[in-house]
Amino acid sequence: MSKRFALFFVLAGPLLFVAGCSPRLEDERTTDLTPDKVQKYATPSPIKELTVSFESDKEPVSVYVVDSANEARETESLTTGKTPTSTLGKKEKTKKDEIKIVLNEKKLMSVLIVCEKSTRVKVKLSGR
Repeated sequence: MSKRFALFFVLAGPLLFVAGCSPRLEDERTTDLTPDKVQKYATPSPIKELTVSFESDKEPVSVYVVDSANEARETESLTTGKTPTSTLGKKEKTKKDEIKIVLNEKKLMSVLIVCEKSTRVKVKLSGR
């Protein structure tokens, strides 16, 4: 019995290790937005692929995906009414859409969401 147990870990161990090496991001949130606020979501670890799905219940929203290194600068742009200049992806003034980002190397990414009128938005982030 112990030989079979050891054989299982010899054969299955590498598969379990590889499966554990590719963490996935799955996060879904609902937030109330106001025009004076930039809602931010950040990936918890560097990833190569990110999909941002969103749906607003009343008013259109603008969603920007940026490199986390540029988050502060791009947030400042949005608070002053300007459009971010270094986005990885964006959808502007829409109630429901999706942004897909595929990079050559892993990066920390931030999602910035703004609106012109108060609304509630459901956001789903998924990636690896």
